[in-house]
Amino acid sequence: MIFVEKKTSKISPEGIIGVLFRENPHLKFYLSNFHKSFFDLKKKGKYGDLLKEIRFAGSAVNPYSEEINCALSNLQSSGALAKQNPDLVKYSTTTSFNSTFEILTENLSADIIDEVIGMCKDLLGILDYYEKQPKT
Repeated sequence: MIFVEKKTSKISPEGIIGVLFRENPHLKFYLSNFHKSFFDLKKKGKYGDLLKEIRFAGSAVNPYSEEINCALSNLQSSGALAKQNPDLVKYSTTTSFNSTFEILTENLSADIIDEVIGMCKDLLGILDYYEKQPKT
C-alpha cells in the first residue's frame, strides 16, 4: 500500500505518474523513452520544483532514473497500475487506481495538481516524439 507520511507542497514521483495515468488511463511506451521524456522535460527547467526529486544517471542519450522506475514499481505493487507486456510497455489503470491516487494527492493543492497536469501534457508530447522514432 502507498501512503504519504506528512503534508507536503511537493508531489512525489508516484504522484506525478499517477496524474499522468489519471489523465491517460492506457499508455503504451518503451521504458527507455519514458525515462528520456522525463529527462528532457527536467532539462528544460520549466518544472524544476515538480521534478526536483527525480534524478538521472547514464548519458543524455540514454538517461535512467531510479525514482521513475521505483514509482512505476510502487504503483504496480499497490495494484494501481497493471503492466501488460515486458518490452513495449503498456500500462493501464486498475480498479484500485482511484483510491491510490487519492492517497497520493490528498495533501496537495489544486494548483499543484493543475501544474502537474500541464507538465504531463508537455511530457506526453515529448514521449510521443520518441515513440514515433524508428527503433535501431
